[in-house]
Amino acid sequence: MLAAMFSGRHSIKPDASGRIFLDRDPAYFTYVLNYLRDGKLRLPNDDAVDEDGVSIRSKIIQEFDYFCIPLKGVLKSTNFINYRTINGHEGKVRTVKVEDDAIISGGEDGTIRLWDIETGNAIHTFHQEGFVIEKLDAEKNIIVVGSRDAERDEYLSVYDINTKCCTHHLNHKGPLYDVKLRSEKVYTCGYSLQVRNLADISVILSEPAVQEGSLFWCVDVTPDGHTAVTGQNE
Repeated sequence: MLAAMFSGRHSIKPDASGRIFLDRDPAYFTYVLNYLRDGKLRLPNDDAVDEDGVSIRSKIIQEFDYFCIPLKGVLKSTNFINYRTINGHEGKVRTVKVEDDAIISGGEDGTIRLWDIETGNAIHTFHQEGFVIEKLDAEKNIIVVGSRDAERDEYLSVYDINTKCCTHHLNHKGPLYDVKLRSEKVYTCGYSLQVRNLADISVILSEPAVQEGSLFWCVDVTPDGHTAVTGQNE
């Protein structure tokens, strides 16, 4: 909008001193000017509110919207300098994952929560009452979760973000220290490295640790799903 206003296509009359008056709140328009000067966006914390209890961050974003300055790409770039606190879990947050435009978190309150990465607003909450969510991963609207119940039994669960349903929930039969989802296969760590088909959670590979008594503590997988890297005791 600012570019269009001063493009010469519109008649804008300055005041006696040659200045152009814009009827905007300077407290929020300042952020627009600073961004146009140096290309960096510095927003206050989510907790900051004005005298009416309205989020200052939301008002600043509305100011950018008013002047048709897109922020979607900016909020994901290194030019966006910000520290944000998102509140919602009761107790410790044990695991987080960024997937596309969402943050996925799991905690000791037995919930898996989806948040909008730009606004911090809650999108949806999955519940596992009586469980601690310890590990999770996500790919293409599917979340795989490793959790523990009050008896300390470990469980593997699969959630569909589109349908908002739990499609699988099964006892892992042993410790579950890490979980990854790649190319429609689920990788879990514990007494062995197990690879399962996402569709029916059937085991297609179970690889024991190199040394007897050793454990698989962590795993990561290449994007194509061809190579898995694990960490063990020894």
